[in-house]
Parts: sequence; structure tokens; C-alpha cells
Amino acid sequence: MKKIPVMVAAALLGSSLVSGCGGSSGYCDTVKADAQTLTDFTSPAVQPDFAKIPAFLKDAKDLESKSPKEVKEDWSVITSTLQSLSDGLADVGMTYAQFATFLSTGTLPDGVTQAQTAGLALKYQQLGADIVTKAANEITQHAAHSCDVDLTRKG
Repeated sequence: MKKIPVMVAAALLGSSLVSGCGGSSGYCDTVKADAQTLTDFTSPAVQPDFAKIPAFLKDAKDLESKSPKEVKEDWSVITSTLQSLSDGLADVGMTYAQFATFLSTGTLPDGVTQAQTAGLALKYQQLGADIVTKAANEITQHAAHSCDVDLTRKG
């Protein structure tokens, strides 16, 4: 199973936590309220918990809408990449749990063909793309400089 690179996962999650604390109070309030959902997105092994992606995406979109201009485009990259995967799953008729099973075992749910999953694999791989990594790193750096918060995952 392809794992999201550690730095990307850490930045995706960590950046979500406090990237706007130096900005508007609404943004920081949202970050604090959503911290647990955002933190729970991946395991220490950096394999996403697919069941938590919808909640993470919802919170990330909310943070994107409230984010300061310095990281608004970066948030857009992250949310659009995750939305693309979500849309692809909906188009094929798969749940996140079924997709996780497919990635780990190769087992397809009834009614889904191998050909349909080709596009899903590409959408999933985009989570590790350079543009996503760069966006996540920018959000993390912004949080460190603007909020004095270390967003790198330990362990």
C-alpha cells in the first residue's frame, strides 16, 4: 500500500492545527475547535485513516475559507486534492472504507471494476505530489512564524 510521505502527512495535519493563529481570531478559534479531528487524520505510521478523511476535508475547507491570504492558496491545493479523491470515490460508488480495503488487499467491492479504480489510484497518489507537499510545508512554516507553534509530528 502506498503511504503518504511522512513530511506531507505531518504538514497536512500539523498545518491544519494552528496555521492562522497569528491571523484572524475566527480562524484560530476554528483551528482550536477542530484540532482533534485534524490531528486524528493519520496514524503514527502516516497511513491515512480513510474513515476520517470526510471530517478532515470538511474542517480543512472551513479553515481554507477563514485562512489568511498568506496560506489561502496553499489550503486550496490541499482541499482540492482531497476533494478530487472524494469525488472520484463517489463517481465509482466506493466508500473510503472500501477504498482502504482495495489499497491494502486489492479486493474490489461488488459492482466496481479494475478499470474504474485506475483513476482513483492517480487521485490518491496526488496526495504525495510536489505541489501538495509544498502547500503543506508553506502552511506549516506560516504557523511556526505567525503562531510560534511547532507542527512537525514526532515519532
